[in-house]
Amino acid sequence: MLSIKTVNIPFKVPVAPGRALDRSVNVFVIEGEDLVLVDSGVKGSEKLIFQQVRAMGRRPNEIKRLVLTHSHPEHIGAAPEIVAATGCQVLAHRAERAWIEVPSMQNKQRPFPGFDSLVSGPVRIDRTVADGDSIGIAGQNIKVVHTPGHSPGSITLWSPAERVAITGDAVPVPGMLPVYDDAFDALGSLRRLRTLGMDIMLSSWDDMLEGQEINRRLDAAMLLVQTVHRSVVRSSNGMEVTPALLEAVARDIGVPDGAADPMLARTVLSHLRYKHNVSR
Repeated sequence: MLSIKTVNIPFKVPVAPGRALDRSVNVFVIEGEDLVLVDSGVKGSEKLIFQQVRAMGRRPNEIKRLVLTHSHPEHIGAAPEIVAATGCQVLAHRAERAWIEVPSMQNKQRPFPGFDSLVSGPVRIDRTVADGDSIGIAGQNIKVVHTPGHSPGSITLWSPAERVAITGDAVPVPGMLPVYDDAFDALGSLRRLRTLGMDIMLSSWDDMLEGQEINRRLDAAMLLVQTVHRSVVRSSNGMEVTPALLEAVARDIGVPDGAADPMLARTVLSHLRYKHNVSR
């Protein structure tokens, strides 16, 4: 049976002078003969992660692999320190490789507030994975499920034997801002996740969900993406992402202060592309 420990990492995202949003992200330690870490958290997260590992009666240098669900700052930020301390291999989808190995490229192409305070530096990918690949973890063949949308190479780790999935950021959480680069892919990934028949779902931004809670959350996430699209169609004029449009979308999804988050603009732009049939 898989033994998975969740480590919740708090951090702040500066959005304006003197103003920061409180955030947190989950990373996961999978225990077997050795340890597998799923995502690294932000810069400095190795302290909390290693503390959890020691509380399990294990040593940090037993972490042999670091699997990155995708390349965003709060998932790769502490990877260099973890690799330096443990010598572990790093695995990620090939579509995320460039932004992980050259994070300055990511910050240029996807500007994120406080990026340099969240990411300590580049890390080399030792193995790229693709949809359908298997990763041997704790005596099981864990399947890689490509779940793009939030990012092009986002992956879910799926244990068919125990019906447990670690979904990264693939599942938007109602009441929080939905963040994705491709609305169509995001919706498709949610539909695919629903077909897995999960008994347990672990995600980066949410509590563990079990049984029927999972389908309810997936249905709510799909409705959220659809609500954003209806709001964008109703409130937009052309391809411009205006403050008024962001405020309208944030209000329609019940997160009125969310317009201040620059990541909402990427989500809205992905819907505008589909509204106007514009490729990326």
